[in-house]
Amino acid sequence: MASVEWYWAKSGGTPTGPMSWDDLRAAARRGEFGPGDWVWTLGYGRQWQSASGLEALFASIRAEKEAAEAEAKRRENGERPDVAPDEPDPSSAAEPDRGEAPERGAPAAPLFAGACVDLRDHSPFSEAASDGRPPEVPRSTRSLRTAWKNMVLLLGNPFSFRRYAAFAFCAFLLLLGGQSAGTFPSLRIPGFPTPAVQMPEAADPSGEGVAGLAAFAEKWTAAPNLAAANPDAFLSDFATALQATGESMRSWMAALPSHPGPFLLAMLLFLAIAAMHAWFLSRGWALMIHRVYRRDEPVVRTWIDTTISARRLFRGAFAVRLVCFAAWAVALWKCAGRLALLPVAVPPLPGALWSAFAPVALVAAADSAATALLRDLVTPRVVLTGSTFSAGAKSALSECGLWTVRHLLLLGVVAPVAAVLAALVLRPFLALAPVAFPVLAALVLAPYQLLRSLWALDLFFRLH
Repeated sequence: MASVEWYWAKSGGTPTGPMSWDDLRAAARRGEFGPGDWVWTLGYGRQWQSASGLEALFASIRAEKEAAEAEAKRRENGERPDVAPDEPDPSSAAEPDRGEAPERGAPAAPLFAGACVDLRDHSPFSEAASDGRPPEVPRSTRSLRTAWKNMVLLLGNPFSFRRYAAFAFCAFLLLLGGQSAGTFPSLRIPGFPTPAVQMPEAADPSGEGVAGLAAFAEKWTAAPNLAAANPDAFLSDFATALQATGESMRSWMAALPSHPGPFLLAMLLFLAIAAMHAWFLSRGWALMIHRVYRRDEPVVRTWIDTTISARRLFRGAFAVRLVCFAAWAVALWKCAGRLALLPVAVPPLPGALWSAFAPVALVAAADSAATALLRDLVTPRVVLTGSTFSAGAKSALSECGLWTVRHLLLLGVVAPVAAVLAALVLRPFLALAPVAFPVLAALVLAPYQLLRSLWALDLFFRLH
């Protein structure tokens, strides 16, 4: 194995080196090199780091000196040297981690926020330690490359199905909580009366109701060649389905406040879905980051360790989901009103479609951006540092800048690519039972979810 080269320098002085780790220890033992100086090695990237980050080095040297002084006093007093046979030699302290993934069997990192321990300086994947200098401006592409390398190391060094299944379980929770708030109107609970069932006067006379577009898609998907051969009939049915959906949604939402029972039921469903989404997301975020440090820990133990941080994340995520759901309700109301004005059996103009669906598209983009900011900026602060959600959000917002916009734009490319690849892989399994399909989806999406968490961690550490 090739020796790693180290350099050190006084503040404002000329760098000294290259030298090996043993030479650096010798310089520190002689007092030439101390915590107030600067140090650099290949794993530190382009930035010099404060030597105070090598506390283990100076602690071992202090232990050597204290042991030597104690031994000298014992010899002066004529006492027999007391040396334990299995006592480790302080001079054999291992060279510090420079950003590589931990080797198999390496000691575990400190506990997470449940034990009130700050882990910002204990990441096995951070290239830079805190050195008191101004924060580095993150580069999303570089962080993505680093996250990709660490994902490959975590999942395949060596490959363990048990470890992969644990990450897939975290991905399963994120899959359950990652559904868009716009899916609220289509919620169906078997055996549970929906508000629409209790309001027959608000139903659409055609019988299609809010499922008009779904019935249209099902009809023409079954005969794609017929749509190409008769485009006029296809567009006519499309216009009719749009208007039927808009009318039924508008009448149902307008009549809802005048019915106390269905209105209360709708509000309870509203709150239940928001709470469900927030719970799955907060628990999945916390578990995924925790398993980066405890990749082979039992899932039950990980679940217990992330209880505090998941509870803190839930409070903020629930409030954000409520706001997003309310925005979705307003956007759907606007969309339904404009769809209801479309003429029947007349091909809709692109401008009319855009004016109808623009509010929904804008709310969908805002919902996606808010969820991404929660996961990538706020979650690492809450899980790693043990801060409250409000403190983590305040810190994250204070560090936002142009790099955040670039990150969201790059994420807007990575996420659809992952979704398309998952759809291609899962296409043969679409006919499976609804219970089995989410499990397969979680197995396929586990690498992407892990990559996303490692990406967020790298961005976090580059800022600190």
